[in-house]
Amino acid sequence: MSDEDDGMLLNFAAVSSSTEKKPVIKKKIVGGRWKDRRRTRLALENRLPKYKRDKQDDGNVNPNQVPVSGKRGRARMGQNNSRKEENGEEARSSRDEEEHGEEEGTTSHKRQRVTKEIRGSNGGKGDTFVSSLFTANPEVQKRDYNQETKAELKPSNAPLINDESADFAKLGINKTLCRCLEQKLGYAKPTKIQRAVIPALITGDDDMFVQAQTGSGKTLAFSVPIIERLMRASDGSVNRKSGIFAIVLSPTRELATQTYEFLTNKLCSACHWIVPGLVIGGEKKKSEKARIRKGVNILVATPGRLADHIENTNKLDLSKVRYLVLDEGDRMMDLGFEEAIGKLLTCLESVFEPRLPQNLQNCLPAKRVNILCSATMEGTVKKLGQMSLKDAKLITTDNGKTKGENRSGKNDMMAPEQLVQEILVVPPKLRFVTLSARLKNLTNDNSAEDAAAQKNSKTIVFFSCSDSVDFHFIALTRTGKRLTVQKKRRLPKESEQSSKNSQEGRHNAKKYGRRDGKGSRQNEKSGDTNDDEEAQLGKVTAMTAPLINDNVVIYKLHGSLSQEARTATLSHFAKNNQYAHSILFCTDVASRGLDLPNIKNVVEYDPPFTLQDHLHRVGRTARVGESGLSTLFLLPGDEENYIKKIEPLHGDKKENLRYLNFEDQLKSAFAKYETESDDDKNENDKKHRKRKARSKNVPKREGDWDVHATTFQLNTERWLLENPRAKEIATNAFVSHTRAYTTHLSSERDCFNFKKLHLGHLAKSFGLRETPKKLANESSKSHSKGPREDAKSKMFRVARKAAAAQSAEFNTI
Repeated sequence: MSDEDDGMLLNFAAVSSSTEKKPVIKKKIVGGRWKDRRRTRLALENRLPKYKRDKQDDGNVNPNQVPVSGKRGRARMGQNNSRKEENGEEARSSRDEEEHGEEEGTTSHKRQRVTKEIRGSNGGKGDTFVSSLFTANPEVQKRDYNQETKAELKPSNAPLINDESADFAKLGINKTLCRCLEQKLGYAKPTKIQRAVIPALITGDDDMFVQAQTGSGKTLAFSVPIIERLMRASDGSVNRKSGIFAIVLSPTRELATQTYEFLTNKLCSACHWIVPGLVIGGEKKKSEKARIRKGVNILVATPGRLADHIENTNKLDLSKVRYLVLDEGDRMMDLGFEEAIGKLLTCLESVFEPRLPQNLQNCLPAKRVNILCSATMEGTVKKLGQMSLKDAKLITTDNGKTKGENRSGKNDMMAPEQLVQEILVVPPKLRFVTLSARLKNLTNDNSAEDAAAQKNSKTIVFFSCSDSVDFHFIALTRTGKRLTVQKKRRLPKESEQSSKNSQEGRHNAKKYGRRDGKGSRQNEKSGDTNDDEEAQLGKVTAMTAPLINDNVVIYKLHGSLSQEARTATLSHFAKNNQYAHSILFCTDVASRGLDLPNIKNVVEYDPPFTLQDHLHRVGRTARVGESGLSTLFLLPGDEENYIKKIEPLHGDKKENLRYLNFEDQLKSAFAKYETESDDDKNENDKKHRKRKARSKNVPKREGDWDVHATTFQLNTERWLLENPRAKEIATNAFVSHTRAYTTHLSSERDCFNFKKLHLGHLAKSFGLRETPKKLANESSKSHSKGPREDAKSKMFRVARKAAAAQSAEFNTI
């Protein structure tokens, strides 16, 4: 040692970082998401990555703070971290959309917004966050949205006005019936199919297959020859006691009722001694049996109810039937009426009497003539033709010579050429608001070039199931009122005199057995019409829709309604002139053969199940040469392939097929516009006029159109949360819609694949903030009863169930 040393020896041992013990935290962290719990654990152990530690330091986060414990605790990492309830519907919906957005990787809107609701839908339990409609949406394929349709489209089903050779009198029709066609129906010239069918049925006795476009007048084509041949009998020889000479079968009650009213009110007004009759499901059998006992000459019926009368009504005599018309035969086969039709054909063969009274031998055919009418010639209609037709002639619009050889019929399976078909590809979350926007635009008089032509216009919206009809009806009419009848005021003196006259008129009618005595029928109408209208209106399912437009009324029609409600609703919809615009929400029960006046627009909100259904749906407009507009809603992705399937149905040139942008529809419907007032128009200040003209039709700066569209959607969601019954209807609609989606044909499975549907986004279009648990509960119950079924069996089971529910809407017995 040296002298400077003090004798003390210090030994410093440096501890390496690898051997340093880290603090162990044994406190259990509960509550919140697993990501938050893990981040908190790492923060307490000082194991967070550097960029996460910097983020915590910037946010003034206390790393020693532990999430709140409890079953439904929140992970609170700082004051600036937004709070979410883990059990809230909005949080689950938001996470679902974020995860799906990462999978899709694309959005259809530039704005990535999250709309904040404060004490709104959660019952005041703090702030909740609802994802925007315009985030995490699949990409929509870009198309030419500025394509203009030519103003003049030549109609393909119009009367032959410019053809001098086309005349009802030259077809073999008597003058009385020709006068009736001109005065009652306003038909001065026949259509192509009428010119081909009428002379063939008047002069020939062969079976026929009549195929023509929708709205070309097939009902008139087969009914006029039957009445013409009955009118050729000597006066007084044919009456209601003579027997049934013709049967007209229709697949739906609405079509049967329309055919009956057409015969009664239009054609038979020229020959009142020929009496039509009607037997359909939903009516009282007792009254129908009394009508049959009283006697009818032309019986209009649905297959199920007619088969029931054949078995149980002894007074039903079908031995003199000379005409059997199967109207919309393909639909009858699709609905399962093959057995009923076969039973009818067997009965007609067994009871047929070849001998007729002498006065009818030269008027009616010696054998029964079967006529099959359809707009399509594919599928089960060929099987029906083999069952009912023998050596039949095929008559089409381009087949004026009525050749009897087999043909494919593809050229005739087309929509009317004057129909404009629009395609609207919409993400699933935006379906409800886009439908509302489309209806707003269609019923907006200011947007129409000819506002007078839009008055009293009617629109039909087709859905896939009745539950979906119910939901959209209550959702869009929740702020409306039921229709009311405006009673006519009468003076006291006149009312007393009219009551006396009505009593005298009823006494005379009862005494002399007539209803057209002096003052009887007229005074009855003046005193009792309003009461009858009120009783009839009580059965109409219709309400006003201020959410769409102040002058709009919406009707609903489907097979689950009572027959009285269906008849009253359809009749009031066809005759309503009180409101400027009428909209009918319906299923395919109204897609076949109905000829409703002033149908300007058809909206296919749910895609049709077959191409034939598409033709019949769009055929409700553009009838007998009139113009028409149809809109088809599709989802992005595989459903866009469906456009290629319907393109051949709308012409080879594709002049009447165009595409719409859903954002343009939302913008035109939900943007707030300023307009000039009357005072401003009368001002003489030119500068003020120019300034107001610049601001005309310019959106206000109160909010963008997407904000108003989101508000419209959120109001619907809030309404469902506050109304348990409405939410139940929305849930049933979603479940029924998903089941119906599985019933598309296998040939179209490349377009409609149930496995590729995003159920969370689809549920939002029904106002639901999460996918209903009803589907999971049903699947778990089915698995608990027995062995687990494979995916293919489950798909077929659900498809059969949906098909049975769809066929039940046409219950005719």
